[in-house]
Amino acid sequence: MLTRELVGVETLRHLVATARAAPGAIVPVFSMIAPGGAGPSPARDELLGREAEMERVRAFLAEVEGGCASLIVDGPAGIGKSDLWSAAVDAAGGAFDVLTARCSEREAQLPYVALGDLLGDVDAPELDHLPPPVRASIEVALLRRDGLDRSLGRRGVGMALRSILERRAKQRPVLVAVDDLQWLDQESDEVLRFALHRLAGLRVGFLGTRRVDRPTEPFSVEVGGAPTEHLILDGLGAGATRRLLSRRVGSRLDRFTFQRVFDETQGNPMFALEMARAVQESGYVARPGRPLPVPADLRALLLMRYGR
Repeated sequence: MLTRELVGVETLRHLVATARAAPGAIVPVFSMIAPGGAGPSPARDELLGREAEMERVRAFLAEVEGGCASLIVDGPAGIGKSDLWSAAVDAAGGAFDVLTARCSEREAQLPYVALGDLLGDVDAPELDHLPPPVRASIEVALLRRDGLDRSLGRRGVGMALRSILERRAKQRPVLVAVDDLQWLDQESDEVLRFALHRLAGLRVGFLGTRRVDRPTEPFSVEVGGAPTEHLILDGLGAGATRRLLSRRVGSRLDRFTFQRVFDETQGNPMFALEMARAVQESGYVARPGRPLPVPADLRALLLMRYGR
C-alpha cells in the first residue's frame, strides 16, 4: 500500500532532490508540507463521490443558522478533507461571517498564528468595546502592540475572542473554519476552546479537519455546549475513482489496470491520480497476473515521476 503522506509540488521537488542526493536517507515528508497542508488545492473533481458528505455539510450549516454546532472531518492524507472543507466554506458564502485558518506543521510552534489568520480582518474600531486589559491582550497576541510574553494574557485573549464572536453572531451566523487541526498551535487551540465553549445560544459553528489514519482517540471542539460531530472520510468508490481518473488523467485505463490502481490506493484520490499518471507514462499494457510497473510506496513513486 502507498504510504499515506500528502505533499505539494514544491515539496515533491525537494523530496526528489533529497532522494537523489542520498538514496538511502529517510526524508521527513511532514516537515516539508506547505502551509495549508496540501499546497495548491486541486480541482473540485476530488468531490466526485462525496455527495453524501456534502449533504452532511449543508445540514451542519443549517444547524449553525439555528444555534451552535461543531463538525470535524477526519481522514488520512490525500483523502480530500481540505477539498470538502473548502467546499463548505464556499457553501457558507455571503450568508455567514466566515473566519478561516489553514494550519501547517512548520508553523505549529508559533504562538497565535492560527488566531491571527482567523482575526485577520478585525480592525481597531471592532476592539473599542473591549476593556483595556482585554484589548491589550488580544493586540499583543495579534502583534499589534508590544508585549514581552504573549503567554501571560491567554485568558484575556480568550475573552476578547469570545466578545468578537458574540458581537458578530448577533449580526449573522458565524463559521469558524480551521483546516489541519493536528497542526493548530497550542495558544490558538486554548483560546479557541475557551471562547467557543462560552457561546451558548448563539449562531456560531466550528468546522475543522484532522489528519488521522484511525480516529480512535476522542477529539472535540465544543461550541456553546453543543456536542462535536465527526465525519470520517474513506476512499472513493470504484465508480467515482474511475470518473476522477478519466477527468484528470485524460485517457481511460483498461479494466485490469484500473482495478489494480484502485486496489492499491483504496480509492484515495491523490494517490490514485499519482499512480495512474505513472502507469500511463510507463506505457504499461495490462494482462491478468502482471504486476504494475509502479513502486508500491509513495516516496519511490514520486522519485519515479519527478526525479528525471
